[in-house]
Amino acid sequence: MAETGRWEGAMQACCSGSNTPSRVTASLCYSPSTGTLLTPSRNVIFYVGDRVEGTDNSEIERLSQPKNIASILVSKLGPSVNAWIIEPSHYKSSFACYENLLPSLTPSGEPEGYNPKGLPAARSTLSLLQNCLAQVSTRLSLESLPSQRERVAVGKQAESNRANGTFLNAHGFATTLLGNISPRSKKCPQTSVFGFSKGGVVLNQLLAELTHLEDLEGKVSIKKNWLNRSVSKSAKFEGSLRTLDGSDDKVKDVSNGAPLLPFTVEEFLRGIAEVHYVDVGLNRAGAYQTDAHVLEGLATAARAREGGLLVAFHGTPRQWCDSGRSWVVNEKDICIDRLQDAASRHGVAAKLRVAQTMYFPHRKASLQMHFEIIEAMIVSSS
Repeated sequence: MAETGRWEGAMQACCSGSNTPSRVTASLCYSPSTGTLLTPSRNVIFYVGDRVEGTDNSEIERLSQPKNIASILVSKLGPSVNAWIIEPSHYKSSFACYENLLPSLTPSGEPEGYNPKGLPAARSTLSLLQNCLAQVSTRLSLESLPSQRERVAVGKQAESNRANGTFLNAHGFATTLLGNISPRSKKCPQTSVFGFSKGGVVLNQLLAELTHLEDLEGKVSIKKNWLNRSVSKSAKFEGSLRTLDGSDDKVKDVSNGAPLLPFTVEEFLRGIAEVHYVDVGLNRAGAYQTDAHVLEGLATAARAREGGLLVAFHGTPRQWCDSGRSWVVNEKDICIDRLQDAASRHGVAAKLRVAQTMYFPHRKASLQMHFEIIEAMIVSSS
């Protein structure tokens, strides 16, 4: 069995269809003895919130650093996980703006709605991680090459691939990259997603997309049953199942490499096993997902998963006891009530699990506790 260590670093990466890079900090399973990345037990993705600077508070400074957040997640969930800390594509002053993951934002980064068409959050997140993995693989390849000439050649090819938007699947380069990655396991690792503070808006979008995917699958199933009754199967029909007759809602492979990550957007969404809201809040409505149809659809999604789906709510008085923003706790309560009701009516309470925990309930609300929850939150390593 390969010796297990950690590869840690930060990268700038673009998702498909965007020229604006996001900063991603990673802590990945790695074998120092073989120089290879190892298949993780799961991928853990953490979306950060607004930027906080100049507080002169050492705890806030420490817990707002992505590399420290990654270390905390690994310490909680075990050394076999891969941790990815995703920052927004840009900040407007201190406001996080996830414009590459959400369809429509205000100038200060609040969502104007959660439209799942095109699956933008899932598609862009997967693309970001695949491109980051390619960068890590390039670095490992360069380190393993004996001569400066070889390192320069691979480096130039990597830059060319990056400029052209192609990475692991580039002709003549994929072999080099994949040579430093352990073979893909038969079952793709599951994913846990965390949204901290404003980062929770990405979770809301992902849940909308997860239900949308269930809707698309349902339409395909209905269409397939109707066609099976009226005509025999044809190659034309088989080729249209995944595209719904050329609609914009195509679920397609975004890369034919990246063995440590899902291959397709569909696989990524279906692999989400845990959703963690971590002291989320906004200065307007939309902090939590409250759409009844979306939350109803999660019951169907949970039924199809071998281990079900966990939606966990972690909060502090900073967000849940703010009388000036009472909509935050109200939305949280609506989200929980609708999830539990859907689970009960669909008979999937054991599969669609809902949990909530209040941290520091007897302390006065503060910005420090808002960050301390990252270290205090209770999560399972199983």
